[in-house]
Order: sequence, then C-alpha cells, then structure tokens
Amino acid sequence: MNLLRHRLALLQREGQFFASVGISGSHRESLRGLREETANLAAIDSVTFAYLARHAEEEVAGLRVIARSAFSPTLPFITAATVTDEQAEALRQVMNTTLQELPEVSEILGLQEVLPASESDYQIVLDYQQEAEALGFGRLR
Repeated sequence: MNLLRHRLALLQREGQFFASVGISGSHRESLRGLREETANLAAIDSVTFAYLARHAEEEVAGLRVIARSAFSPTLPFITAATVTDEQAEALRQVMNTTLQELPEVSEILGLQEVLPASESDYQIVLDYQQEAEALGFGRLR
C-alpha cells in the first residue's frame, strides 16, 4: 500500500485521489475487477504480474501496466519468531539448493536466489509512507 500511496501522493487533491477504494482480497481478484471493468486501477506486484503473464496469460490479457512504483525490496519470506537465526539461515540455504537443483521451479517462480534480509532493508517502504503523508496523502482514498 505504501508504494501505491507514494506513487499517487503528488497527484492527490486534498488527501484524495480515488472516488472510492475497494479491497479485493488478492492480486488475482484485483485483476479480475479490471478485466470485468468493476475497477479502474489496481496495484499488482511485479513478481505476481510476471508470473501470471507467463503461466496464466488469460488473467492479464487486455490489461496493461501504466506506471511503476518506486523501487523497494521484494516481499520477504516469513517464519515464526521462535525460529533462530541459524534455523533461518538453514531454511534459506535449503531454498537456494532447491532452486539450483530444480531449475524448472526457479523458472516458474521467477526466482534465482533467496537473499538474507533484515528489517532495515525495508526502511525505505516506511520512508515512502512518510513522504506521502508529508504531502497530505496519509490514507489511500
């Protein structure tokens, strides 16, 4: 949401950009709304859009990308808080070994490597939020 809000912040008027905002529940449902013309705009992450363009073309047929958000880290892999750093690293190594041993999985996912990440890697997303709020676009509406 912060990436979309950041992208639209300069275009908003009096804290508003959209006449109404709906929540579809998933990227695929948002795309369905665009295809069925019950929505005018949706924010879809590039990994999901590229995956569907390769493996479910009908879901993006007739749709087009009109703008891209600012760069940000990709979506993180999440574990329970009780997982130790050593266990998390072992999981990351297993995922990377699997991607190397099963290139078809790597191709389907569009993922070549799982990199280590920390909360500080995602600070830029909070910075985007603060920039949008400073421009008067505190809520996506």
